[in-house]
Amino acid sequence: MPTRIRLQRKGKKNRPYYHIVIADSRSPRDGRYIERIGAYDPNQVPAFVELNFDRALEWYRKGAQPSDTCKAILSYRGVLYMDHLMRGVSKGAFNEEEAQRRFDMWLNEKNTKIEGKRKSVEEQAAKAEADRVAAETKKAADMAAALSAKLAQEGAAEAAAEEAAAEAATEEAPATEEAPAAEAAAEEAPAAEAAPEEAPASEEKPAEDGGEEKKD
Repeated sequence: MPTRIRLQRKGKKNRPYYHIVIADSRSPRDGRYIERIGAYDPNQVPAFVELNFDRALEWYRKGAQPSDTCKAILSYRGVLYMDHLMRGVSKGAFNEEEAQRRFDMWLNEKNTKIEGKRKSVEEQAAKAEADRVAAETKKAADMAAALSAKLAQEGAAEAAAEEAAAEAATEEAPATEEAPAAEAAAEEAPAAEAAPEEAPASEEKPAEDGGEEKKD
């Protein structure tokens, strides 16, 4: 029976993760499988890979054919390199201890690179977050400064308007006070003019005296 090492899709829409399975090549992608040997989550950085190394190596040496993605995963975890070393042991190029020593050296270098990449990603994420916070802080400070300047300008305009109104009221006050004096002068004018009208009364007295003389 031809076997395949392939991925079985899981997870939600637009955020999938996968099981690494051994399955019959004639089975549907997400159908029945023979054995589950790991998991793969590409949503993480770096990608999360869980693999049963011994079972993966055993199935690979038995002739199970990996898909392209699974072949990259097996190479990433050293399964293909260990198969290469085991072929060298079977040919007598070196013994199993030497093969294990070489694999351990390769694995240490690989883990160092993975850890370095993980730290680099974390540092970049921390820097991006710090830049975002700094940008938001600067934006808030700029908005506060602009608002303060606007309020100061409005306050200065209001103060100038109040000062102008006060000056205008001060200038109008004397004219208002002079108005009653003018009205009083206007009221007194007819009294002065009425004096000549009373003069004829004093002229009528001689006429009365003359009448009395005629009666005698």
